[in-house]
Amino acid sequence: MKKRKNADYYKSKGEKLYKKGHLKKALEQYKLSHELSPDDIGIYDKLMEIHQKIEKKWDEDDFADHLYWTMKKQELENPSLAHTHERLTPEYEAVRKTVTKLLREESEEMEEKMINQIVEYKEKAVLPLIDFILQIKKIKGPKEDSNKHD
Repeated sequence: MKKRKNADYYKSKGEKLYKKGHLKKALEQYKLSHELSPDDIGIYDKLMEIHQKIEKKWDEDDFADHLYWTMKKQELENPSLAHTHERLTPEYEAVRKTVTKLLREESEEMEEKMINQIVEYKEKAVLPLIDFILQIKKIKGPKEDSNKHD
């Protein structure tokens, strides 16, 4: 029976390769460890450290990887940042724009189309929808106290 490798196996292998100066191979092992254990805060430090030490000109993917690792580490250290980071995504903006258009739309056919577009975003649509509801709530103003008598 083949033994299944876990995140610690890849992390250990990455550490050994790193100590030998094989940075690219070490980075690949740390990426495998990350895939199996994305909630390990320490792996993000290793990924970023090695990534920065590899001597090459960064391309768009390198910047995206580094930014992703930085943001995920921040979210693990401070979970409230997850919503802030989510608000920076193109998906959040697309849902927000579609909801704004939906509010003004008069055609039922177009409303249905926009609703389907929002639904396609699945869980990524939740935060923009909640934010939109909260904005409406702020515009509406405070609720009058129904127990008050004039």
